[in-house]
Amino acid sequence: MTLIVIHGQPASGKTFHAQFLRRAYRCLRILDGWKPPRSGLHATCDDGTFAAPRHGDLVLTTASADAIARALPGAQIIPIEDALIALNAVRPGAPIGLETTK
Repeated sequence: MTLIVIHGQPASGKTFHAQFLRRAYRCLRILDGWKPPRSGLHATCDDGTFAAPRHGDLVLTTASADAIARALPGAQIIPIEDALIALNAVRPGAPIGLETTK
């Protein structure tokens, strides 16, 4: 099993689709709101808990792909847009998130 990291803007569907994503990517555990470690601090999740991602986890984050790659070498990093397309939750090119058009 590999470590799967799905990243994207806030309100882009990561948490809403978390259980579907976990099953689709065959992950055992979800770490939602993961933040990479900063200046010697441990990585945390939105609820303030210590987060040590391991193989088989699904990590949901707003961190950039570069920050994720530095903190979790070897993880499979997937933009939320690609993950939702893979789930058939959105069609390619459709807007994602809470933005509205006037």
